[in-house]
Amino acid sequence: MKSNIQFILLFFTLFSLICACTPTSKLSKADETTLAKQNVLSFPEIAVGYWEGNIEIYQDTGMIQSVPMALDIFDIGEKGVLAWHIIYNPGKTEDKRKYLLMEVNKEKGHYQIDEDNGIILDAFLLDNKLISSFTVSGSTLQTINTFFDEKMVFEVIAGPEQAINTTGNIKVEENEIPPVDSYKVSTYQRATLTRVRG
Repeated sequence: MKSNIQFILLFFTLFSLICACTPTSKLSKADETTLAKQNVLSFPEIAVGYWEGNIEIYQDTGMIQSVPMALDIFDIGEKGVLAWHIIYNPGKTEDKRKYLLMEVNKEKGHYQIDEDNGIILDAFLLDNKLISSFTVSGSTLQTINTFFDEKMVFEVIAGPEQAINTTGNIKVEENEIPPVDSYKVSTYQRATLTRVRG
């Protein structure tokens, strides 16, 4: 067992050295890490604007729907609070969800999204991503909003709250392996939104 661990450590050390010596090719797209470092410092100001695009909805059969979408984020004149309006089919038979983005602790990246119906979702800024995780009516959802200069990626990952598989919970040699629950991911939604004003 000890020799196996030593071999694994040696392998990863050599792999890291090889990667460090390999010349990197020029990136064909924006360096996300650099943008993240710039943008995380100016959140939530970086988010203000009117963003538009299409949200695509995927299930196990592939993409099942593509819907025009907008996100309107603007100052309402209250310290630490921004309007956060999600709009489906903007300008048509639009479905507008009027939420608020509220600052709880900017230094720790803690925010809340108030749905104005008794539901308040906690959200956390990690790098340039505002992430919220919650359960409702037997489903678990994660929303991820990734901010760049003039682009934003809006994602929703959803699935049943109940685990579909539990493995582990055994002893392997002298190691106690904990039980691990796995969950089905049933729906993925993604929109790349462009700031059109603001």
